Amino acid sequence: AMDLARKMNTPFTDANILIIGGNGPSGLAAIELALLEGANVFTTADERHHKFLNGMGAKCHPVDPKKWLPTLGGKMDVVLDSVCLDGYESSRAALNSAGMLVCTGLSAVYTQGRMQAYGLSDV
Repeated sequence: AMDLARKMNTPFTDANILIIGGNGPSGLAAIELALLEGANVFTTADERHHKFLNGMGAKCHPVDPKKWLPTLGGKMDVVLDSVCLDGYESSRAALNSAGMLVCTGLSAVYTQGRMQAYGLSDV
């Protein structure tokens, strides 16, 4: 997923990267890789995971996009989303004009039930 977001094989040094669902296995790996490359890493996760993720070096935000989008909206170079909480709408809104969205999953289907993503119903 990280390589999909990479432009011209450049490192993510000083890039703003938001990882939606940072407490999952792929989120944890993405956080670690992005931090190793010198990125500014932001993540969403349940409050109970914040202490651990902050300890890794990520800046944690609540799961609810209404709580993090006012702060992060339009500022991210890369968003990796494995949750699809709102059909990737908040993930797209977090991107800057040249940003890249990489969708790696739909885990919200298990917690939220049927939903729409990219205009498709009943995902």
